[in-house]
Amino acid sequence: MGRGFAICLEATVTRVIDGDTLVIDRDTDGDGLDDHVRLVLVDAPELSQTGGPESKAYLVSFCDGARALVDEDDFQVGADPYGRILAVVYCNGANSNAAMIASGHATTYTRFCSASEFQHDPWTGCP
Repeated sequence: MGRGFAICLEATVTRVIDGDTLVIDRDTDGDGLDDHVRLVLVDAPELSQTGGPESKAYLVSFCDGARALVDEDDFQVGADPYGRILAVVYCNGANSNAAMIASGHATTYTRFCSASEFQHDPWTGCP
C-alpha cells in the first residue's frame, strides 16, 4: 500500500544497480537506510542481456556519487511491486531518465505511459 503522497527530495546516489535502478541515501550519514529508485518510464536491458552492462556503465557515469533531485511520479506512488520509488532523477542538474533514453542505452517503457504524470514530457517518447 502506498504512502498516498509523492516525494521530491535531494539525496546522494550511492549505488547504481543497473540501467534503470539506483540507490539513494537521503541524509548521507551512512546509516544504511537507503531507498531504491526506479527511473520511471525507462526500460533498460538487464545486466545479463545484450547492452545491459553498457547501460549500467552509462548511468554510473551520469549519476554515481552525485547529489540528485528525486521527483517521484505523483500518479504512481507505491505502485512498484518491489517497493522502489518510481521517479525522475536529476543528477548534477540533468534528467537521467531522459539521458538514458536519448543515449540509446534504454528505451521508453511505453506500457506505463498512461499511468505516469510525466507521460506528456517530450523526453519520454510516450505516444
